[in-house]
Amino acid sequence: MILRRIADALRRQDWITVLIEFVLVIAGVLIALQVNNWNETRAAQARLDRYVDELQLDLAAEREEMMRVQQIAIERHAALSYILGEAIDWAMPDVIERFGEDLQIDPIPEFEVELGQAIFNEVLTLETFDGQRHTFDALTNTGEFQLFNRRPIARDLRAHYADISSFQDFESNYLLPRYLGLYEQLHEHGIARFDEVDPDALIGVVLEDPVLASRLREFAILTDVQYRRLIPLIEETEALEARLAVLQ
Repeated sequence: MILRRIADALRRQDWITVLIEFVLVIAGVLIALQVNNWNETRAAQARLDRYVDELQLDLAAEREEMMRVQQIAIERHAALSYILGEAIDWAMPDVIERFGEDLQIDPIPEFEVELGQAIFNEVLTLETFDGQRHTFDALTNTGEFQLFNRRPIARDLRAHYADISSFQDFESNYLLPRYLGLYEQLHEHGIARFDEVDPDALIGVVLEDPVLASRLREFAILTDVQYRRLIPLIEETEALEARLAVLQ
């Protein structure tokens, strides 16, 4: 219809009408583009809000899991310290030399161990951190992470999940192999994971077997490392939860 009116105006050389019609066409196009941009912006914001909600749920679940892993590490460390202290008078050192550097070891939170079967159970109770990175992986794999790209939190989210991967590598490459090594050494003495083992009997075995004692000492130190490495991760998680809440 507009094109027909413009054609008729051109034939009549009615330049004012032609100009008005052109202005109306351009204005209509600009309005349509603006409406489209508004719709795209609203859709992008809706997607961003959904991902923010899902990231917050993932981070909250991560934080709860980290705290649970920490508590189990505290209980395991207490049991290991008791067995090693009674068997060979060993206590966690204040300083550990690693790669030419002295690492100061602060006391781990105390936990009162229960005598009896509980001590053996706690020595061999290990929980590792699985994590909840489903939303982050979905964002990066689908390209939707661009919704965060112009925000400072994008860099911090990537750094956080890189820290998570580094921690999980520590658990897989250092903590778990030592844990499995303990089973092997206990099997040498005819002790299985779900046997009823009196603490005094276990202390006697440790006293007689220097290899088992050394594996328990190393496992105790790595248990301490697991606990301590989770501290900054929990702080990161809490900070990211608070910053994501502002984006909504």
